[in-house]
Amino acid sequence: MVVGAGPAGLAAAWAIRQAGAEPLVVEQADSVAASWRKRHDHLRLNTHRMFSHQPGARIPRGLGSFGGTVLHASTARCRAISR
Repeated sequence: MVVGAGPAGLAAAWAIRQAGAEPLVVEQADSVAASWRKRHDHLRLNTHRMFSHQPGARIPRGLGSFGGTVLHASTARCRAISR
């Protein structure tokens, strides 16, 4: 069981899945990375997307070299875990 669907929780769930187990991710809020969405809706990364992605979920080129919000990265991460 992973508590929290923020970037760290999603990365942990990915690692559990890679180890061959099915993670159960529980989140108090109704969406992935909800605390980031409330506080940082326009946050952009300071590092190139090549170095800023989470395991198993690269940030799409369409968001630019430094593009994307942490929210977008977390949402993509959630999709990667669910595969």
